Amino acid sequence: MVGLAETRVVLDTCAVIQLRNSTYNEFADKSLFQLSGDKKDLVEQRLGEKLRNWLTKGEEKLGWTICITKAAIMESEGEIKNMIERVAGRVKGRPDTVRYLLSNQTHRSLLYQKCSGCSSVSEERMTGIKKLIRSAYDKWENDITRNCVTSYGVRNKSYDPEPQDIRRLAEAVANKDDSSNRVIFLSKDGHFLCHIPTIDKEFRVEVIDYTKL
Repeated sequence: MVGLAETRVVLDTCAVIQLRNSTYNEFADKSLFQLSGDKKDLVEQRLGEKLRNWLTKGEEKLGWTICITKAAIMESEGEIKNMIERVAGRVKGRPDTVRYLLSNQTHRSLLYQKCSGCSSVSEERMTGIKKLIRSAYDKWENDITRNCVTSYGVRNKSYDPEPQDIRRLAEAVANKDDSSNRVIFLSKDGHFLCHIPTIDKEFRVEVIDYTKL
């Protein structure tokens, strides 16, 4: 039986964005979602807080290792900046009320510290894993899985995951070593959620919808 201390949690880019947008340290005075004041954004705020609390509990009380890759952090930067422009248009008063504190090195260093929780693999091995994932998706494709993926909305309009999405899953698979360690991959992407049993069976990685925590 797998011990709790052998659990490694890997976040995809959307989970990283969710975590960052609901963090006070990264923005002036309030989280980005709170500055928006939009009811939908406030729901996102609560999801981000639940995710952060879940990760903290797993890390501090259960001995989990949290893995946030550098690639996921870098990819999240562009998404957050796009969201800032949207939110700035909703904030009453001057748009520069929304101040993006990217210079907050303390918070950024905390994010990058989580990179040390990720297994280090060669680009050659990563390429091999991505090829296996691509082959698996071709094998899994049928009417049911196509309809499932597209039911998750515009971002999932194509059955085939985008290259960066395959990379995120490959990073999770790379964290599965030859022992019995447990790897959890947090995502809300239909490309992964529609294949939870098959990803678990083929790659021994548990996909969890972080919006359902």
